[in-house]
Amino acid sequence: MKKNLLYSVVLVGSLFVNTAFAQTFVSNLSPANERPDPFDTPMAGLAVGVATVNDDGTSSMLVIVSAFGNETPITASHVHIGTADDAGPVICPLAGPEFTNPVIGNCDFDVDQTTALFAGNLYVNVHTMAHTGGEIRDQLNFVQ
Repeated sequence: MKKNLLYSVVLVGSLFVNTAFAQTFVSNLSPANERPDPFDTPMAGLAVGVATVNDDGTSSMLVIVSAFGNETPITASHVHIGTADDAGPVICPLAGPEFTNPVIGNCDFDVDQTTALFAGNLYVNVHTMAHTGGEIRDQLNFVQ
């Protein structure tokens, strides 16, 4: 059964209405995106997510995260809620110390988290032993 949703997104005072099936999001993970203080490390990565929005406004996302150039062991990877300038709370754990490269995980988002996703306010973060609060991150950016 296909999952559809007529959803509204308000951007800069304009109202856009779309029918969603599967939507793709990409994160170019970088230490320069870390908050509150960016890092200068050789680590980088990429996350790709494909979200299916349900009729009730919730969503499910398949997330694939690959990280490279890390000098210390990866300890975790998560999806967080927050703007590009915030260090927000974890809403979906993807991997702990058993991090394999790539990580493939699934996230279930409630209505508010789904709204945050489409507003650009969810991000992927990869944590390392050297930077336990996160070493690389980026917002989940909608691919049009």
